[in-house]
Amino acid sequence: MSSNRIFNVMSLLLVPALLHGAAATDEARGWSFSQRFQGSSNSAGFVLKNSSTVRYIFNDHVEA
Repeated sequence: MSSNRIFNVMSLLLVPALLHGAAATDEARGWSFSQRFQGSSNSAGFVLKNSSTVRYIFNDHVEA
């Protein structure tokens, strides 16, 4: 893959994640979902990593 194509693919994946993060609210309790996408490339190829996290906040002191 060319570096331009990799940039385009990563842009398409990251833009929705960044827009979703900007719309976060200040709720004290409830469910929270976090998505992380990382990538690295060099002349040998590229590596992509995707991870998700879900948690529930009971109050200011307890979360799971």
